[in-house]
Amino acid sequence: MNVWRKSHRKEIDLAAKTIADRENTPRSKLAAVRDKVARELFEKLPEVEQQEWVEQANEEHETALAKWKQETEGKPSTTPADRQW
Repeated sequence: MNVWRKSHRKEIDLAAKTIADRENTPRSKLAAVRDKVARELFEKLPEVEQQEWVEQANEEHETALAKWKQETEGKPSTTPADRQW
């Protein structure tokens, strides 16, 4: 859901603001309202589309994990620019 949420931020924020205004929600609770709205909107998507977003999230995770492993377990770079602090 979080990957989908990034690309639908305006829609989520607009719906959350509408709800928050209607329910007189304090500013400190807006993040919870946005989270609830995002979950509800994501759950309304067709199952196939939800699965596509899950697959994209898994791909992004695997890519980030591979990059992290390379940076932490691989041989250090020998280029002067990478060795400068």
